[in-house]
Amino acid sequence: MSTAVSYQTIEAKLQTLHETTSAQEFGYDLLRIFNAMSETKINRIKEGKDNLLKTENAFLANKTLAFCWCKTIQLATELEYLKNSAKVTKAAPRLLVVSDGVNVLAYDPKEKESYDNEIAKIRFDYQFFMPLAGVERYQAVGEEEADVKAAYKMARIFDEIRRYNEIDYKNKQDIHALNVFMSRLLFCFFAEDTDIFKNKIFTNAIKSYTLEDGSDVGNFLDEAFDIMSTNSASIRAQKSRAISQFPYVNGGLFSVHYTVPTLGWKARRLLLECGDLNWDKINPDIFGSMIQAVISPELRSSLGLHYTSVSNIMKVIQPLFLDELYAEFASARNNEKQLHKLLIRISKIKFFDPACGSGNFLIIIYKELRKLEIQIWQPLEKLSGERIIPFSNIQLTQFYGIELDEYAQETAILSLWLAEHQMNKEFEDRFHIHVDALPLRSSGNIVKGNACRSNWNTVCPHKPDEEVYIMGNPPYLGARLQDDNQKSDLEYAMGNDIQYNNLDYIACWFYLGANYIENSVAKFAFVTTNSICQGEQVSLLWPYLLSKDIEIDFAYSSFKWANNAKYNAAVIVAIIGLRPISNQPKNLFTETSKKQVKNINAYLLDSANVIVHKRNKSLCNFHEMNFGNMPNDNGNLLLEKSERNKLIATYQKTEILIKGFCGSQEFIRGEEKYCLWITEETKDFAYSFPIIKKRIDACEKVRYESKREATKKLSEVSYRFGEVRHKDSDSIIIPRHSSESRDYIPIGFLDEKTIIADSALAIYDAQLWLFGILTSKMHMAWVKTIGGRLKTDYRYSATLCYNTFPFPKISEAKRAEIEQAAEDVLLARQYHTEKTLAEMYDPKKMPANLRQAHTLLDRLIESCYRPEPFHSDEERLEHLFALYEKMTKKK
Repeated sequence: MSTAVSYQTIEAKLQTLHETTSAQEFGYDLLRIFNAMSETKINRIKEGKDNLLKTENAFLANKTLAFCWCKTIQLATELEYLKNSAKVTKAAPRLLVVSDGVNVLAYDPKEKESYDNEIAKIRFDYQFFMPLAGVERYQAVGEEEADVKAAYKMARIFDEIRRYNEIDYKNKQDIHALNVFMSRLLFCFFAEDTDIFKNKIFTNAIKSYTLEDGSDVGNFLDEAFDIMSTNSASIRAQKSRAISQFPYVNGGLFSVHYTVPTLGWKARRLLLECGDLNWDKINPDIFGSMIQAVISPELRSSLGLHYTSVSNIMKVIQPLFLDELYAEFASARNNEKQLHKLLIRISKIKFFDPACGSGNFLIIIYKELRKLEIQIWQPLEKLSGERIIPFSNIQLTQFYGIELDEYAQETAILSLWLAEHQMNKEFEDRFHIHVDALPLRSSGNIVKGNACRSNWNTVCPHKPDEEVYIMGNPPYLGARLQDDNQKSDLEYAMGNDIQYNNLDYIACWFYLGANYIENSVAKFAFVTTNSICQGEQVSLLWPYLLSKDIEIDFAYSSFKWANNAKYNAAVIVAIIGLRPISNQPKNLFTETSKKQVKNINAYLLDSANVIVHKRNKSLCNFHEMNFGNMPNDNGNLLLEKSERNKLIATYQKTEILIKGFCGSQEFIRGEEKYCLWITEETKDFAYSFPIIKKRIDACEKVRYESKREATKKLSEVSYRFGEVRHKDSDSIIIPRHSSESRDYIPIGFLDEKTIIADSALAIYDAQLWLFGILTSKMHMAWVKTIGGRLKTDYRYSATLCYNTFPFPKISEAKRAEIEQAAEDVLLARQYHTEKTLAEMYDPKKMPANLRQAHTLLDRLIESCYRPEPFHSDEERLEHLFALYEKMTKKK
């Protein structure tokens, strides 16, 4: 099984491979470079143990690689042997490779593709070998098939040009020129299949006017691209028919001369293959992102993933502005004056994506507006008779964007042109009004830049009464995953306004968006990680946002991000729209429903704008909750059950030095573990046992060699845990993380003989009534909303979940009732000791008596808040927020 490896690491190793490898070692080097298997497994193949071929000049690794080394003259013959060998076929290697130590031939049996290169040049063209790293080609289905086929053909052209010209990714000037070349190719292929160019002139010209060896293709395209930027009749008259047949394109795409890279026979063949594809089926909104992935090695491995699907874009733009425009159209359908007014309104709106990538959002918005425009013109044409000829007044200059990546920015501009042409064709099909595609007109105002450091009002200028909509899918990156540049971006954007250190990177866009729409009619909506609406981030970000006299207009609560790609992004997102404070309706969406609400707070709930802040002490004066005990020992003070039994069997007296050890995983999964629990009073006794002394010494060494001074200091007390909080009393254990699928976080009681690990939280001197409160639905509703998440799992925090939880004062009699109900929950568990808590609290498998015990406890806890029961978490939270607000005002 391969493990992840970065493209930078691969390229660095491939750069010197030709100097260090040999014919015999090349196959093994491939396995190493692409992390296909461990060195131990590679050595087993070398030794013949795992070599399924059992020959001196070849090896066969099951489901991974078939490799043969031989003389140059035998390369083709040996590759054919591997392709036709029954033994090789049965082992199903992912790639077949042969080499003489200088050259390499290979075959991909899955994709039916061949490969031919020099080892010294593989670093320019290594995508063929990525299956060894576990990275497979994205297989498209349905409507995306044309986009993916075209993107992969373009990828092969890109790789071949890099290989042939030995272009390094680090050479920014050469890569920029290559990026421009790829954009021009994309336009030409699209143009000749959509009647911008007539009679397939681009592909036919390459086929008819260039040599088969490809040696003159570069010069031919150089002249062709130059003439496309020339409208001078005199200059055109001096050119041959092969060149002058290309029309004047303009629009900036061909305005700057870049020398076309040198091309060979393989690149020429690939160009002709590209010309045979159906480019009129290309979707600019999808293809733009795919072609970006072609030239971005870090994105290539998941081609098809790095675009926002149309359905998700519609979730943003419909409630942001499109629904309102359609509502206005519906009410004006029979009113000529109002329809004209709507057309004028649409023509003046500005659309701004400050993280536009390859332009997905802007392209979809453009196409949706053109579709609406067509619908408006249909009744308007009838109402006006022949007095008015339909025309489009929606301009690409209404569209603005910021994009950090240069090629993505250029692709966005190009993709908007393609979308304009497609929609002009639809307009022509409906109204028989032809719009000349050439020369190209000014495209969108897409600038290259860092959105976190750009003045948004300079990029997309707006007046207070000007209709502007900001939208997009900015990057999300948790605080612990940000590099120095991203931290610097947050500091630059927010300054001293917000404590940004624990905020997700996307908070920058919300901050800048709030400042942009303040004191105006503009609105914005972003797809965002749901973490900014959970946990500590709410109290860090949202007070500032709401202070700008803005409010949440609409929101989609958390849903799993998914695209039609082989790999779905492992992220939970929300969609949040903000606007200046208004008396207009607000809407909360789920995947299947829409609910009009009075208010949407920062937790995306229909509730007041109450923000919960971390507390160091319980709001209700509950017993203190703290982290468990941290060993900080590299495992030297921990014992498996077998180790504990062996130690006691050998030295019976050591039993007093051993306690149970229980963290979140051990508690939920029922795993039995132990630890050495040595105090100042028992350390001399512990040192008297050689096996224990050895463990303590190992712990001392690990701590002393640490780079952290605090850990180094702990080497002086290496016999005990690094952080000790244990008390010799009963305790409540609360896992810090728990599956989202559970109705209740499994919480439990432990006696003084068990040490709670730092992967869990602990309450010492624990009482049953407190256990009852914490294991109730009321508390769970609070935790799910106020606590953060680890992906989708619940993340429990003492300062956010426990200390902030509002609970009313109750009588001793009510407390006694809660204790009895809590004990019934524990007793119900005892009837199922054969099950782990993970099994008991699986909602689909929860034992009936345990569920009944929890239901009775829930009703009792809820009766502490009000006489009548709650019917939903929404009701519970509305009551809890109100009580929290009341209690914090008293403090």
